[in-house]
Amino acid sequence: MLEELQSKKVHYRIPKIGDYENHRVAVVGGGDSALDAAVMVLERHGQVDLIVRHEVQGKAETLTRITQGGGVVHTNTSVDKAEFEGDGLRLSLTDGQSLHADHVIVQIGFLSAKETFKRLDVRLNEDGSIAIDPYYETSRHGIFAVGDVHGDIKLVAVAWAEGIQAAIYAFKEITSPYWLNEKRLRDHKITLIGEKIAEAAAFKPKKKKP
Repeated sequence: MLEELQSKKVHYRIPKIGDYENHRVAVVGGGDSALDAAVMVLERHGQVDLIVRHEVQGKAETLTRITQGGGVVHTNTSVDKAEFEGDGLRLSLTDGQSLHADHVIVQIGFLSAKETFKRLDVRLNEDGSIAIDPYYETSRHGIFAVGDVHGDIKLVAVAWAEGIQAAIYAFKEITSPYWLNEKRLRDHKITLIGEKIAEAAAFKPKKKKP
């Protein structure tokens, strides 16, 4: 609905402070990014309606700041219809409520491309996310995955940190000789240890004759 309006009043990232200061803003989403956006609006003397499809998934302390700051939280609902109203927008929610907003900030994350994962033939976890090793490498050699596509903590800061680490591992992977590759050496040691443990477990001492 919102994307069909093609309006500059609908933002998919946090707009400039002047765009929402003293305005009424609807924030769509229930994760930490959405809650942080709502707090920013309230700190700039704006009014906030937080629209959450199910339940709030963000930090409890941030949600408390929103409610104590006068923000209105609409849970188990979503935008059913959006249309222009004067200089702003009129949002009709699936729970029957209707509200006016000068701006709408959408912070619902992005859908991972599962079909792309399948085409790449990488191993997936039960929830459809990409399985990785401790070096962020997937089941296919040379393909690394960071951020929301594998992680439980879906935050930009986490994705940035993982990206830096994965880049370092990838660089070592393509520049180090085979016999000096840190990852391979470590994994080889783990394999040898595992084999020795398996051999020890399988060993059965001979019984002495009476």
